[in-house]
Amino acid sequence: MPEQTPVSSDSSPRVGMILVHEGMDWTLAGRSTYKNPDAWQITEWECEAGGRSGSLLKEIDPSGRITWFFTTEIPASAVRLPDGKGLIQAKAASPPEALVYEGETYRYAETTEGTHEDDSGESQRKTTWDYWDARHQFNLAIELWADGSLECYRGQYILPGQFTFRQGRSRPAARRGTPLRLGGHPLRLALVVLPFAYLVSFFTNHPIDVSLTFALAAALTAGWLSALRHAPLAALAALLAGAVAAAVFWRFPPLTTWPGAALFFATPLAVRLLVYFRFAPGPHTPDQFALALGPAGIAGLIAWVVSGLLLSREAK
Repeated sequence: MPEQTPVSSDSSPRVGMILVHEGMDWTLAGRSTYKNPDAWQITEWECEAGGRSGSLLKEIDPSGRITWFFTTEIPASAVRLPDGKGLIQAKAASPPEALVYEGETYRYAETTEGTHEDDSGESQRKTTWDYWDARHQFNLAIELWADGSLECYRGQYILPGQFTFRQGRSRPAARRGTPLRLGGHPLRLALVVLPFAYLVSFFTNHPIDVSLTFALAAALTAGWLSALRHAPLAALAALLAGAVAAAVFWRFPPLTTWPGAALFFATPLAVRLLVYFRFAPGPHTPDQFALALGPAGIAGLIAWVVSGLLLSREAK
């Protein structure tokens, strides 16, 4: 049997280790930190076991006292208001006074806000509504993220003697909101769609220029639809900017006229200054910036190809 490591106040397990709690093995799949203005510091380890997900939290209060908390994710659809209305359908702007989960009533306790940051340095604002049952034994947490998503967890405080760690098979950490799948990132999905769409058009006897135009349009559509659910306002604004640019490019080709060239560079700048930093959820990383500019950039490329076709036809 693998050697188990007892837990002490200064314990800090590594990603890939196994958390043993109540007879169940949980793989530590990721690590992040959370800080709020009240000087609380929380280290969170994402836990996975048999298709279930949870979190182990090490909380350090302003006085330096350390406590451990274990919570498992529950379906948001299972959390309801006392009148039977679903929490998701209610779309409450402020925390309801009470919530019900599996017949148990939980009363509102407090709201905390802070910044959630993973080991890669990416951060995002998070608001948490905390509820407790009548015995103050089990906690119901409603997490509201800056990207508009909502997650629900049920958990309780645990003592160091109630869980241990042991070595496990290490694997890459999965960051919140970044599923390890082919289409997990809109830009990645667009790059995958691009060559396949081109080959489909080319092998159905379409000219190279037509195939390229079709492939760019397909990549734009796939990537934009994927991005829409992560940053809807930024994606919609970028699409509008791309449509305006394409319309102007039809009249003024982007790299053969001064108005077209000016708009070619002004459109991404306008998206950056007026849209991205106002609407796009944090963190404002280079890949998210590229995501916000993607639709306008691809629309510009399509317009470039279209204008090239028109010029070549006029030259004949």
